[in-house]
Amino acid sequence: LSLERAFVKVLRARLGGIAEAAEEGGLDSKALQQARDAIRAKEEKEKAAAQQKAQADAEAARLKAAEEERLLKVAEARRLKGEGNDAFKGKDLAGAERLYAQALALLAHGACPEEAALVYSNRALVRIQEGRYAEAEADCTAGIAANKEWAKAHHRRGVARMHLGRLEEGLADLEQAMKLEPESTTTLDEIRKVKRMQQQRRQQQQQQQRPFRF
Repeated sequence: LSLERAFVKVLRARLGGIAEAAEEGGLDSKALQQARDAIRAKEEKEKAAAQQKAQADAEAARLKAAEEERLLKVAEARRLKGEGNDAFKGKDLAGAERLYAQALALLAHGACPEEAALVYSNRALVRIQEGRYAEAEADCTAGIAANKEWAKAHHRRGVARMHLGRLEEGLADLEQAMKLEPESTTTLDEIRKVKRMQQQRRQQQQQQQRPFRF
């Protein structure tokens, strides 16, 4: 870029001489205009290159700042999740839910989908403990959308749906959790529980369908 500036200066110096010569009749106006056009084109090219560099530098700075902000939010969300876990262990369900909600607010807009899946799943467990099964199901669904490989989200949605009486859907969720975490005895126990409930429901339906005898 410095060489280009030097070249422009030389052209300008020469142009000054060309203009003087043209005035004296030693150079026609066409040659003078061509020299001026060359200088103008060089200046415009240099200006465009400087603008592009400035825009690229500004975008790089913006992206860096955005990434730093994202990392800070994720770190704070993890801290809040940890406090929520401690509250849950201490039987403070309301406190745990509040802390998980604060963590999720920081993880909005895809800041860290894997971390969001953990927090949604944890809040779902709180809501299951409180008997708020529809809300727990919604949390698990959001967690699965963030990370479909998170087994606990499938497990807890299966449990929530089981309590909502949607046994087939619950069983499908639990079986998916089992695929993702084959060693989970807790999931296996829930699968057996749902199957017993299905059997009981079928028996009740059969009894209701029997003709009434006088």
